[in-house]
Amino acid sequence: MPVEPAEVADFLSPFRMTESILDGIRTLIAAYRVLEEGWNEQFERLVEQSNKRLDCEPLLLPATFTNLCAIENENAVSDVLAEMLRLLSKSAAFQSLDLTMNLGGDSDRCPRLVEREWPVTEGHPNQSGRLDITAVYRDEERLVIEVKLGHADKSDLAKNEGYTRSLNASGVQYRAVALVRGQSEASCGYGFALCDWREVLLRFRGVIARGYDDIPAHSRLALLFLVGMLERRVLGLRLEKRLAHRDTLEYLQEFHSGGTRHE
Repeated sequence: MPVEPAEVADFLSPFRMTESILDGIRTLIAAYRVLEEGWNEQFERLVEQSNKRLDCEPLLLPATFTNLCAIENENAVSDVLAEMLRLLSKSAAFQSLDLTMNLGGDSDRCPRLVEREWPVTEGHPNQSGRLDITAVYRDEERLVIEVKLGHADKSDLAKNEGYTRSLNASGVQYRAVALVRGQSEASCGYGFALCDWREVLLRFRGVIARGYDDIPAHSRLALLFLVGMLERRVLGLRLEKRLAHRDTLEYLQEFHSGGTRHE
């Protein structure tokens, strides 16, 4: 049960608090209660909007299975993202990563193959390497993704230069992106396009909302669950009763107010 301001003040009074300090404590607690109630109302409205657009709010799904959703590192994050790509059409994946593409007969189909740790001849200088995620589509174009959980300027992206040489030498058609948590004007992807996780996950939501009738129900639920896992782990978002996070509130507001941008 919530603690009333008067109860806190009564608890503190034996510690020789002056009446003016106790009044200040009562005022602060009362103000926080008003703020918290206001935030909870906003969250409820936003979750209701998610229920209408997506069937459910993705951030609430992993919270139900906390023990099953521990994503410890970049490898685990890559595993989750790879599962998402298996369920998405080429056009949906490219839109989520803000990649342009020529719409063809295979654009509405899922990849024929999604591989983790695809070996290539070059990575770091004088070393071979492995691509975090490689999706091969039915027209043989490849989507290559390097997964990073930090800022672009503090991530090991120089090896992408070797990856790019390897891919170019193989003669395959490909698009390559590096997912990062922030970038600056000086950031370099070394041949890979830089994509910010926040924008990508918002676009994933938009793609699922827009393709509601085209995505099978079981695939849609799986995608929403996986999106929620990544939002919690990569962005640190939380949506739990009586735990109001400003970042989560702003994120949901951006999704629900940015229809054309994220869809």
